[in-house]
Amino acid sequence: MFLFDKPFTVQHKPFVYFTIESALDEDISDQLSLEYLDGKEGNSKLWKEFVDLHTSKANEISDLFDESFNLPSDELIPEINFPAHYPSKEILGRDWHIDGLGKKYQIIYYMGDSNITAGEIELASDDTGSNKVTIPFKHNRVIVFHNQVNVSWHRYFLPKNGIRKTWNMPLNYKS
Repeated sequence: MFLFDKPFTVQHKPFVYFTIESALDEDISDQLSLEYLDGKEGNSKLWKEFVDLHTSKANEISDLFDESFNLPSDELIPEINFPAHYPSKEILGRDWHIDGLGKKYQIIYYMGDSNITAGEIELASDDTGSNKVTIPFKHNRVIVFHNQVNVSWHRYFLPKNGIRKTWNMPLNYKS
């Protein structure tokens, strides 16, 4: 049930990131998706186990990313979010931005129906979309990137159908 058991390849353009396809066994990913709203409300045993596993391994995860991205180690604190986005006439969920500077890594785990259209994330080297890379929304995909000032620009789009379910675990610098 650990998101980072599978190998991945770090990409360097437009900034350092990686994805993992089919990160979890299909049965588990499907069940997490089914119990998403219960997990968000704290009413799912499976979600509790999933969150507890990843928060308890935050240091191990941070060390893995530091080594993979060739970055110095920092003491980081996990944060948990369950952002869901519903079909909308609006296309853009949030335009180009960089996450808060207290965040070193962003972990995004996608869940949802395989027939969802749109809902992608775009990564770029500036706020005009230079060197843009588009990563489509896909059930059971993990995206991880290093958050950097004036470097890690990204934006995301809303689904045209279905619910764009995501579980985020930013790893934040300890204040």
